[in-house]
Amino acid sequence: MDDHIMKAYDLFQLEDFVQDIYFRQWVLGQLEPEDEFWTNWQKKYPEKKGLLEQAALVIKTFQCDPGYVNPQADAESINSIMAAINLPAERKLWVRNWLSVAAVTLLAVGLSFLLLTDGKDRQPTYLVDSWKTDAGVKNYENTAQDPMYVLLSDGSEIWLQKASSLRVDESFGQSVRKVILEGAAEFKVQRDVKRPFYVYANGLTTKVLGTTFKVVSYDQDKVSVSVSSGKVTVYQDKPNKEIELSDELILKPNQQAIFFKTEKKLVKTLVEKPLRMPEELNISSIYNESPMNQVLKDLEMAYGVTILYDEDLLKKCNLTATLSSESLYDKLELICETIHAKYQIVDGQILITARGCI
Repeated sequence: MDDHIMKAYDLFQLEDFVQDIYFRQWVLGQLEPEDEFWTNWQKKYPEKKGLLEQAALVIKTFQCDPGYVNPQADAESINSIMAAINLPAERKLWVRNWLSVAAVTLLAVGLSFLLLTDGKDRQPTYLVDSWKTDAGVKNYENTAQDPMYVLLSDGSEIWLQKASSLRVDESFGQSVRKVILEGAAEFKVQRDVKRPFYVYANGLTTKVLGTTFKVVSYDQDKVSVSVSSGKVTVYQDKPNKEIELSDELILKPNQQAIFFKTEKKLVKTLVEKPLRMPEELNISSIYNESPMNQVLKDLEMAYGVTILYDEDLLKKCNLTATLSSESLYDKLELICETIHAKYQIVDGQILITARGCI
């Protein structure tokens, strides 16, 4: 079954549609002519027309700005502009009057301004193979069992795992920061909005401005990128071809992307062991007949993940439990067992399906 069929698009908000690859491909006319999923979806959810139009305008503005030569989407730019609108969730979904048009116009203008002023710092996909053998490349190779510590000239830190190697171009830090990884490494990148940091690993490119993440590419057919803090953008390498907005995945903390090279398939999911966000460690873990909607919102904040569910169905559900040292997945199992629900991971989000409580 196609991944998009499982997604709860009826619960998506503006940001979710903008970041969804399948929706972006439809907006940009990149789907097969016989693919009528979105046409049929609009007929089923006519009340979502305004929301889809807003998301489509954002995508087209980002993709088609004439001053934007190499359109690699900047996840932080998207989110910062969306945050600037500062509308309540229900307004984002349901506004129908002239304020909706004004908000979309401001969003489009804001995106255009960002792209025009920041476009000079954006780079195309590099032909990685062309500088693997260049004399100006510094090589690091870890043949030991313990991680090798590498400190780059910009202050970024790398922990190169066993049986791994790292190549750093001599031009590192001049306009961009780029490295080639074979094997696995953990990165703590110094933030620099004017000099993006690129990691090339077995057909997959990871672009960041400043964050903490891990790349694993031991398997010649599979590469994974997991995020601990901040946001990263990942996409398949396409030599001699510009990267388009629809090619990219945006990852947040506790999300990961897995690239299956043979199938040329890039999948977003959650990491195997999601960790609590350091800034949210004080969120309550003791519940006594607490509304289930509040419990799930607490989990969203604690782990920095998105949990999709029907608030109306769960408004009569309560929870009495202590959720402390268990993993996120164990907590979800307990919650679902309590309210006779099920959960699944779809596109890096948690989807809870329930029948409600009496």
